Amino acid sequence: MLRHPPSLIQNDTQPSSYIRPSVGSATAECETIPATTSDSDVRNSDCAFPPSCSQIFILWETFRQNVAPVVNIFHLPSTKQTFMNAAMAPDLVHRDTKPLMFSVYYAAVASMTDDICIQNMENARSTLLLHYHCATQQALIKANIFHTQNIQVLQAAVLLWTCMQNQDDRGYIWSMVSLLFRVAQAMGMHRDGGTMLDLTPIEVEVRRRIWWQICFLDVRLSKINDREPLQYRILFDTQIPLNINDEDIPADSTTPAVERAEATEMTFCRMRCHLIAAAQEMSLLGRGTGAEARETSKPFPSRQAERILHNFRGSLERSHIRQYNSFIPL
Repeated sequence: MLRHPPSLIQNDTQPSSYIRPSVGSATAECETIPATTSDSDVRNSDCAFPPSCSQIFILWETFRQNVAPVVNIFHLPSTKQTFMNAAMAPDLVHRDTKPLMFSVYYAAVASMTDDICIQNMENARSTLLLHYHCATQQALIKANIFHTQNIQVLQAAVLLWTCMQNQDDRGYIWSMVSLLFRVAQAMGMHRDGGTMLDLTPIEVEVRRRIWWQICFLDVRLSKINDREPLQYRILFDTQIPLNINDEDIPADSTTPAVERAEATEMTFCRMRCHLIAAAQEMSLLGRGTGAEARETSKPFPSRQAERILHNFRGSLERSHIRQYNSFIPL
């Protein structure tokens, strides 16, 4: 269930310039949508106030510098074009694009200090976080996140819940990971797009980046909540994203990009993907199936664990560490 501040759901009479003041965190006053609230009530609520044109450019540049390097689920040149079009004609933004825009605003603000928010956005950081959090979730509902086949809508949800993973209500975020997996599986992201002839190189790479980011959330939040991961490497064949820069796959490209030997925009994320794959393998050790899975006295297979760690270290050595240049930051 997506969440909204109750006042914004139950009362649509707030003026269009209204922004809730004095909140402690992005989700401090967000509550679960009441069961009695109809879908039309949520869709008609008004908490999506777009920033000005100049603020859109500030938010995009902040996102590109602060967030994209560690949550790389986009092809930035393509996404930038979407934002520039929105800045020029905000009234023409498509319903499926709005969640993406507001989630990027939320992520950008989350990476700012309060002083910078007041200077550039003319509002306190906590106020903006609550504002864009609400706007993103409303936009996700309007875009039908539960049944969407639109990749931008899924990107928005992944980005939002990635930024919220350190909030107090981690159990809620963990439960949302299962939704992300189901939506991604409905789009076929658990199968590597490189074998699908109707996908462009950009689509293949973006699908890989999204899937592995969801796997990251799964492994991290499962550990925090003392639960088993929802996905394991043996259940999908989606490859780790290529070691490339976005400029290596132009918008009109029809052939897969050639991987670089040096550090790229994807190096950090790829190293994390290798770690996720190793963590998924380690989680399977000693579990077995059926009665074996319930046998708690079964000894931990340390040799298999050593093999997994050895392979993990080897993959990092071959793919990244040997080519690492201290003058090129990750």
